[in-house]
Amino acid sequence: MKTNYLIISLLVLGLALVDQHPLQAQQNVAVFKNGSAFFVNKMRVNASKGYYLLEKVPAATFGTLWLTAENNTIKGTRSYMEEVAKKVKVTSKEGMVKAQVGKAVTLTLTNDKTYQGVIQRIDGNMIVFKTGNKWMTFTASKIKMMELGQAPATQFVSKEKQRVLRIDFTQSRANQTFELMYLQKGISWV
Repeated sequence: MKTNYLIISLLVLGLALVDQHPLQAQQNVAVFKNGSAFFVNKMRVNASKGYYLLEKVPAATFGTLWLTAENNTIKGTRSYMEEVAKKVKVTSKEGMVKAQVGKAVTLTLTNDKTYQGVIQRIDGNMIVFKTGNKWMTFTASKIKMMELGQAPATQFVSKEKQRVLRIDFTQSRANQTFELMYLQKGISWV
């Protein structure tokens, strides 16, 4: 039973890095009794621009993040905050409105008035709506019902700042391989 939990935990961690969209990834893990684990991720990525951007930087313990590549092809690394676009599934009324930006809709507001137009954008919590030659703003809480002429979008793109790791290579290659090694806490078989 404990082995099953360990295997499932390692699979989830492996899938988190595979979701980086490398062309190919392989992971080896050594788990220690104190709850630490040493990960070695061999990745094959597209570095045709001369670099690869690792968007999910592992939570390495004690600064133990090492990179290596064949023939010493890593020129340098940089870690910085960058705005990253992520697809988000609709789970609320606000999310449904965000997913329909740019689409023609018919909105019925809480005051029972109906408007036809296009959701232009969302500024903070304000919806900017164009109906005919008039512009309106209101919050999603004022929307009672939304009608569309087509199936509604069920996801939207959200941009958020997060720490990324840029790995610069000596050559631009579509199939660049490297290894990412680190120590991480919180993994155990108990």
